[in-house]
Amino acid sequence: YSAQPHEYLLEGHGQVREDADLVEGHALLMQILREARPKSLTMVCVASLRDFADAMLADPDLFVAKVAVVAIQGGLERDDEDSPWRPDTSVNNMFDIEGAAHVYQFCFERGVPMTVTSRLAVPLLPMQLARSFAESTNCPVMTYLANAQFLGLKGLWQKLCEGKLPARCNKQWYFETFCGINADHFAAKGYDTFGAEIDIAQYLNGFVKPYDVLALMTVLPLTRTFFNEFEGAQVVVNGVSHLLLLNLSFTIPVSFVINLLRDIYVEVVQFTVGGDGPLAKGRGQRKGRDSIALRKMHPVLNAGRLLAAHAAEAAKSHEGHHRRTGRLPSTTPSPSLSKKRSNASDSRSNNSLVEPSFFVNTAGRRSSVRSEAKLSQFFEKALAEAIQRQARISRPAAIVGITCVMLAVAAMVIDIVYISHVLPYSGYDHDDHFVRTAVYQTVAYMAISISLLALHPTRAQACYLRTAALTYLFFAILLGCSDAANATQFFSGAYVPGYPRASKLTPILLVLDIMRSVLCSAMLYYAISRLWGHYRQLCRLVYVSCALFVGLLTLHTFARVLERLIDAEQLVNGRPEFLPVLALSVVIGTASSLALAHPRFRPRAQGWLAKSIGSAGRRATIAPLLGFGTEDRDPKELISEASRSFNPIKCTDIYLSEQCANDLQRGVLGRLRPPNIINAFKNSSGRNTRWSSRHSPSVIPRAIAVSRRAEALSLHGVAAERAGAADLYIVHSMADNSTAKCAALANFAREWGRRKNGDKPTIWLDSACAPPLARVDQLLSFMPVHMSKCRKLVLLWGPTLVSRTWCICEILCWYILKGTFENVVVLPVVRVGPEHRATDLAAIIASVDTFHLMHAQIEYALRSERITLMLEIATVAHVNAIVRGFYPTLLTACSLYREPSDTV
Repeated sequence: YSAQPHEYLLEGHGQVREDADLVEGHALLMQILREARPKSLTMVCVASLRDFADAMLADPDLFVAKVAVVAIQGGLERDDEDSPWRPDTSVNNMFDIEGAAHVYQFCFERGVPMTVTSRLAVPLLPMQLARSFAESTNCPVMTYLANAQFLGLKGLWQKLCEGKLPARCNKQWYFETFCGINADHFAAKGYDTFGAEIDIAQYLNGFVKPYDVLALMTVLPLTRTFFNEFEGAQVVVNGVSHLLLLNLSFTIPVSFVINLLRDIYVEVVQFTVGGDGPLAKGRGQRKGRDSIALRKMHPVLNAGRLLAAHAAEAAKSHEGHHRRTGRLPSTTPSPSLSKKRSNASDSRSNNSLVEPSFFVNTAGRRSSVRSEAKLSQFFEKALAEAIQRQARISRPAAIVGITCVMLAVAAMVIDIVYISHVLPYSGYDHDDHFVRTAVYQTVAYMAISISLLALHPTRAQACYLRTAALTYLFFAILLGCSDAANATQFFSGAYVPGYPRASKLTPILLVLDIMRSVLCSAMLYYAISRLWGHYRQLCRLVYVSCALFVGLLTLHTFARVLERLIDAEQLVNGRPEFLPVLALSVVIGTASSLALAHPRFRPRAQGWLAKSIGSAGRRATIAPLLGFGTEDRDPKELISEASRSFNPIKCTDIYLSEQCANDLQRGVLGRLRPPNIINAFKNSSGRNTRWSSRHSPSVIPRAIAVSRRAEALSLHGVAAERAGAADLYIVHSMADNSTAKCAALANFAREWGRRKNGDKPTIWLDSACAPPLARVDQLLSFMPVHMSKCRKLVLLWGPTLVSRTWCICEILCWYILKGTFENVVVLPVVRVGPEHRATDLAAIIASVDTFHLMHAQIEYALRSERITLMLEIATVAHVNAIVRGFYPTLLTACSLYREPSDTV
């Protein structure tokens, strides 16, 4: 084999010295075998098997002793069940057929477990994936992979034209597999006449087979469970089980491979590019300080290593399908474009993504609009699920945490009493006391952190929160009395356990301990006496006071460690476990203090605790939008207030031509500005009522809001609809081109009118219909109500739609409310003109292909704790799966895209 030039087109490869000390492959393999622990090696072969065969011949016993499993991308065949296995005609076998035969025979005879992945058991993977990451990022590795993929396929075309491939690999096979062109289209266009002189790169838009990836997945701990359900794949030879994936029936769903590669690509981009994620090169993407990455706002979501979550969910889904149907799901896509559209249609039975283009299926099932009574019941169940989820976390954590603190304090008190009254002073060892006290404190640190991090400032958590505050106030007062007694005894010349007179730090530490107890007791007393009914303020002050308490205790221990390090004599003669135990206590105490007090570390610790202990139902995801965790709102009151502000508009030609582009350009941010007229109003005391985020629309005279909106719409001949329902809920990103969004919506409205006998759709567009005086949290709380009153969801899908957390929340909210994506319309937002079409369509597809929640951005004006809490309950893996699930429909919508007209 001769390496092709494109295989070395990676930045930095040319810097490798030609005289570098490189070890020959066989020698390197033998060195690894000799240095490895017994049965610790997993060998993966995705090329010629000659090196493996040489290693087996050189020292067969060593190979058997050190290798746990061998994964081979190759293939086996046999004439019948009684005949022996032999290598098939796969490329890796044919590189050295004798070496391949020896490897297979050796593993069978010597009992080395194998996983053999044939080309027939490998699903087709859209080749767009690597290119999407390359086009959406500045990552040199992804650019190299995409280039290597396309240049490699160009080289394959050259070999095909030169007759260097097997007979089964003809031009029709090439175009069906790598260009997405079916047999009829291939014959009609005369592609069979193409030769090596054709630039085949312009036709590459199909699928590739990830042979090497599948071979690796069979032995990866996170993915090898995918293959456990295949009946007949496990073949036992000489008492050893081998996984032989040799035909099409052993093909896993391609989504498993795509999820794995997406998460790996995300990690590669994070590692090589760094920063806030992929550095977007497309239009509309803002970098730097103009936008705030979600993972900075809420560090719980900065979790790129989600392979375990995907693997667990995929395995569960895989097993469930097998148990229900008795067979594995077949999701291998067809290489032809016509079949690709059929696959997208078939996927609607699972994801229910219908109407991907401008087509409106009026004969289909109409989305129901919930009554206010049913909506109130749904919201109450959502809040109940969220409270139950929180209770599953907080109740055991609070009980266990407080119990451990009580036991640690009791053990500390018993230890001091025992030392003071039983042991004689001459026989007392201060180091021994320090070590035991450090152990007690470490247990208390962890218990305090767990018990408090599990609590949230909600009405349901009020009992646990107040109990924790009272308990820790009692402990602070108790330790304060103990510190005062110790100080009195020490300064009066009496013996005090744990405070040696020989230490110069003892007086300072006694005063520090008294200040710690007094300060923390005062803060907790103030929190309980003044903030008893204010859950958020009470919770925040309890966090701070306990963090201060833990931090000062840690400072005391750290001072003892420094003192011991400075005193060389005590360092040599002291107890050997003194420094390790106290150092560990300092580390845990510092981590606990930061987790309680720091606004960045606390959400991360709470998210980790929530993932470790609790789980939530589908409805619970919507609870944060209703105020769960931030404020207590009665669902009926919320629905009533949101219903009064529900004023959809008719999508008329006048509105589309004169006002729609402006509304789509400014987005919801355009409504988040305080009108100056508010300052003219006086409150009951005669003082000016300034704009405040605490003012709800109900505080402001409703006539002002309605009149301002009616005045603006009347200028364009649009009358607000006072209806109980709307036809369409519009989701868009204000960063996308407003003219293109307006053109896409106009085309859809025209098609709607043609199928509805001239009737125009009634739409809900946030920038045109939302209450003009509402703040961000109110818009979020109204979102489920307004969405439940709409029959269809229209996604104006531009390159930046799913890069905005607001749009992601809207998509997630629709799924939670409706339970399906059956009434979702996907409209690609593409700028007019052939020079923009290919670029915009590629950017739209790449936005889903490369989607990961931790790279989503949120405008500063739209920052809300409700958004991050909603996404935390939903989990990053679920949000990723929901958004990426639009890929088949979006791909079909882009393939069916037609240039919108410039006139309405």
